[in-house]
Parts: sequence; C-alpha cells; structure tokens
Amino acid sequence: MKNRHYTSRRWFLGAVAKTSWAIFALLPVKQASDVAGFLGRHVGIHLLKRDVIASNFRMAFPQFGEERIAELTRGVAENIARLFAEVARLGDIGRRAGGADVELVGAHHLTRGKPAIFVGPHLSNWEVGVIAISRVLGPMNVIYTPVGIPSVDRQLLSHRQQTGSTYFERSRAAMRSIMTGIEEGRSVALLVDQRVPSGPAVDFFGRSTIATGFPAWLAMRCNVPIIPVNGRRERGDRFVITLSEPLYPEDFPQEDREYHLTQRMMTAVEGFIRSAPQNWFCNKARWRTKETASVDDTAPAGPPAVPGMVASTDRR
Repeated sequence: MKNRHYTSRRWFLGAVAKTSWAIFALLPVKQASDVAGFLGRHVGIHLLKRDVIASNFRMAFPQFGEERIAELTRGVAENIARLFAEVARLGDIGRRAGGADVELVGAHHLTRGKPAIFVGPHLSNWEVGVIAISRVLGPMNVIYTPVGIPSVDRQLLSHRQQTGSTYFERSRAAMRSIMTGIEEGRSVALLVDQRVPSGPAVDFFGRSTIATGFPAWLAMRCNVPIIPVNGRRERGDRFVITLSEPLYPEDFPQEDREYHLTQRMMTAVEGFIRSAPQNWFCNKARWRTKETASVDDTAPAGPPAVPGMVASTDRR
C-alpha cells in the first residue's frame, strides 16, 4: 500500500508539474513568476518540508523568533515556486526576450578559454547564473541532482538545456567528463550548500559541519580557481548575478589546502544566504544531529563526494 501511495503521489506531482509548465510557458516571464510566487506562498508551502526548513533557519539564525522563522519559510515557498515558473522560460531569459534581463557583475574575473569552478547555494534562481556566465565563457558543464520523478526530471533537463550548457547527473561516473572538460577549457558549475556524507569539517553559520571537498580537490588537481556565485532576483524578469573574487589554490597554505579552500568557499556561500535567507531553498536537514554524529569527518581517498546542482524536492 505504501509503495502504491508513493507511486500515485509521484504520478500526481509529475502531472501537476507538466500542466503548470505548459501554462507558465504561455505567460510573459514576469507574470509567470509573480503568479507562481503567489501560489507558492499560499498553496505550495503546504507541499514543502516546513519542519525541516524551519529547523535549518533556527540553526542558522538562532537570534530569530518563531514569527520571523515562519515568514522566512513562506518566503522559501514563494521563491521555489517562482524558480519553478522561470525554469519554463530559461530560453527566453537567455535571449532577453519578453523584457527578461540578466546582469553579470564581476565579469572581469572571467577569461574565455580559462576554465573555473563556479559554486553557489540554492538561492534565488540558481539556474540563471549558468546563463549569465555562459555569455562570457561559452557553454559550461553543470552537475545536478535529479528530483526523483522521471517525468519531471526529463522536463527539467529539457528546460535547462535551453541554456546551451551540458548537464551531468551527480555521480562519480561524471567525474571524467568534468575533468576532461576543464582540460579543454570548459568550466563547471555546482551547488555546495547541502550536507554531504564526507568532506572537510568547516564552520558554517557558526557551527561545525561537513562540506563537500570536491571543488577544492578539483581546483587543486586541475590548477583552476573556484569562483563563488551569488544570484539575486530583482523582479520576476530581472536577475543580477555577482561573481566573487576567484579563490586560487596556490594562494592558500599547502598544508590543509583543501580545508582552507573549502572554508573560504563556504564562508562566501554563508554570506550570500545571510543577505537573502527567504530565498534559500533549505528543504534538507543541513546540520548533523546526534543521530548522524557517527559520520566520518575526514575526506575519503580519491575524489570527494560530489554535491548536486539542483536540490530534490521529494527526498530528505
């Protein structure tokens, strides 16, 4: 009975997603975003893991009261609904059609032919950053995590491919393609704010947490910089993507270089989230609890765990 319920739920969510995207594709970008934001705040919030989101906010912002936490949670629901609608219009956003506009701040950090590792959190519309950076560097490789609903994943991939970049499902098998791409001058982008099973223990919002060491490992191995990326939605059809100062491996102490690079990366990501916590899609438990305290704090031999580019809304 449980499996039948799970299958029915996935079928229902897939059907809703397909229908919604078809409707949003008919609307101007800003109108689609605004309508979705309203629905997300008043309806979609009931589909999210509100207890997990609220718990993450309490951990990250212990100074906030429950009323502020509840408002931030509603903001998360609004933001993820806006992103959902905007994904259906990625092609238009990329072409600046229908009033869509994407501004890139910090483009002087980019040089065509010189790859970099772009990292950021699940903040605002993280998909748009790929569009902005690709305009300067050309198509990139992007690591993502499937949602887990086949029909939705297929449609998501179809929308994302409108950016012109290549998307790799999170796996160790994708490592070779990513590394080959860097050798050929092709950058890679991924999100790094979610909890992973192994990696350096760093400070994140004043708490010790495991962060992915993959970007640092890749940067050191391929001798390329890590560039933290912050995205901000000013309107439903205007986005500002800001690139931070590149983090070059050679600028960090040789001893524990992976840790120092990862810590600096996560400090930048924390700053982005603090600037707009209501836009942080934190629907998965970010900090370890007593039940997960047995997780090893050290990075495994070989490539570290690879986080995804896109969060799952169906699994914790």
